[in-house]
Amino acid sequence: MSLVTTLQQLLWQSKEFLVQLSPAQYALPLPVFSGASIGQHTRHFIEFLQCLITQLPSGTINYDARQRNTSLEQYPKNALQAIDALELQLNTLPQNHQLQLVVSYPQLGQPTLINTNLHRELAYNAEHIIHHLAIIKIGLLFLLPQIQLPPHFGVAYSTIQYHASGG
Repeated sequence: MSLVTTLQQLLWQSKEFLVQLSPAQYALPLPVFSGASIGQHTRHFIEFLQCLITQLPSGTINYDARQRNTSLEQYPKNALQAIDALELQLNTLPQNHQLQLVVSYPQLGQPTLINTNLHRELAYNAEHIIHHLAIIKIGLLFLLPQIQLPPHFGVAYSTIQYHASGG
């Protein structure tokens, strides 16, 4: 399976829960999230992938400089539209090539550039989406215990493989 296919499958999983939520449920601050919402977690992973695709032509990726669109955290319909656009954009990505990633940590003092590549950043985004889907799953089960989710929703592929091998 390619990285693009992996990301598209994860985005499809996201659509599976988005179509089941009202805007009020989606944007509701949840105590299990320390007051954050399912919508905020969804917006976060959408914007990381948007950031990668948008900044790709520059050769430098800075996730801290992503555009923040609060309508993505307020309305599931807007998140669904953004995901549909991402699925199409993923099909038009160039071949793997070298990139620079801007990282900012207080210990580094100033922003630092590190070498990366498109495939590494696609893999990072896949893991990032899985991480947030796992968190979202907690919120969904808290808010709507009867919600229907795909069987491996929010579960890392390595965990799925481990369980399949009898572990």
